[in-house]
Amino acid sequence: MNVALIIATEAYADDDLVRPHAAADARAMADALAAAGYAKPAQVLLVDGLATKTAVESRFRRTLRSLSAEDTLLLYIAAHGYSDRGQDYLVCFDTEVDDLPATSIPWSSLLAQLRDAECPRVILLLDVHNSGLPDFLQPLQFAEIEAFFTASPGRVCLTSCSAGETSWPYPQLGSGAWTSQVLAAVQGKAPSALVDGSLLTAGKLQTFLETALPRALKKAYSPAKDQTPQCFGLNPNEMLIADLSNVRNKRTGGLSLEDASRVTLAHEHAQSIRTLPGFKKDQKPPTAVNSFAKALLASLTVEQIDQDVSLVRDALKKHFAFKRKDLDATSGDDGTGSVRTPYFHYSVSVRLNLADPGEVIWRRQVAEITEPEQVLSAAFENVFPKTFAALEFKPSEPIDVSAVIDALEDADDERFKLNYDPAATVCRLSAAGLLGQFEITAERFALLYLHPQPPRQLLEAFQQIQKMLTADLKVKGIGFKP
Repeated sequence: MNVALIIATEAYADDDLVRPHAAADARAMADALAAAGYAKPAQVLLVDGLATKTAVESRFRRTLRSLSAEDTLLLYIAAHGYSDRGQDYLVCFDTEVDDLPATSIPWSSLLAQLRDAECPRVILLLDVHNSGLPDFLQPLQFAEIEAFFTASPGRVCLTSCSAGETSWPYPQLGSGAWTSQVLAAVQGKAPSALVDGSLLTAGKLQTFLETALPRALKKAYSPAKDQTPQCFGLNPNEMLIADLSNVRNKRTGGLSLEDASRVTLAHEHAQSIRTLPGFKKDQKPPTAVNSFAKALLASLTVEQIDQDVSLVRDALKKHFAFKRKDLDATSGDDGTGSVRTPYFHYSVSVRLNLADPGEVIWRRQVAEITEPEQVLSAAFENVFPKTFAALEFKPSEPIDVSAVIDALEDADDERFKLNYDPAATVCRLSAAGLLGQFEITAERFALLYLHPQPPRQLLEAFQQIQKMLTADLKVKGIGFKP
């Protein structure tokens, strides 16, 4: 069984103490953990006035005594902490500033109980806040906590900051900056925090936090605040916090990571080569696609491609809060440019129309999607509001177009209208309730619109047609994950 003990103190009996957003963070964490396999009946939630020294010590002791050798214990604590004479303390609701050691809980006592607990797995998520304490207090040093977890098999601890640092709030979200990112991971909103697209481990979560937390602080503050998350444990990569398969499926509408990696969002449009900047009035357009014509096209479009890449890179930095090192932007004199991000790869290219060399075809696309959640995000839509008019899915094996046609015709479903050539090499399909046309060939399954659409609309239509074909009609051979 998965058991959670959640302790948070935002408002204290001493009015001089306050821990911004701790109560809301605790309740949000309880809800997120409930969906992730830590059921509400298996949770203990102590917030504000319930988190007195006596109550925390009692519920901590009783919870650990109730655990068995098959259980996992997750502790989430959002509160003040301090260090006195080399010993770290947890500040409780009724801690008195004038009598600190006697009215606080020494971390050494909590760690001793964690050491003796029968459960094989303990995860501590510690969002400790040092700001606002009296100046004479030394911030939490983590020495005892680090020593315990680095020497205790089956125990791992993630902390929101390092010794002497402050765990900053994220005012725009009404949350702690570190906790906001932990919540994103537990809620299945951060695929880069997951192993195989569904497993949240302590090690993978820490790796995610090391990148995500600086981004969050950059969004929340200018200049950004310094805060370094830590992880203590012998084998954090092996410590499973939760299996988020069900959570992820609900969030992505069933769009699997495997399917997303085979999806390309694209748009192509044609333009007369005469209208390109730099094309001279007395110059003749190409009549054949050869090396001379390709070199001419590359020289005419190099500035446009460079500008396109720069605009996309700047928009990605703004809306995703990427750092410079997160983006690999390239553009050259070969008619191509690209921006590679941690979540997907954007590219722009221009080529001559083989059927009419006096015409050029621009193509912009996003491919190599590693985190479908990000492509469904508001940030992605802000960067690419109405950029793509097609979604192309490339199966791992060629599609048997004739078999798909036969299956659809045998289903005799009035929702679908088919049009195909005699050799069954191309099938065009329309579905009631879904705009656009679907085109099926041996190499791809594509959703095509006449005009660019919001990216979410493309992806949601793709998910709907997946369900209609595979779940409702049991059509096989298209390559979708069932």
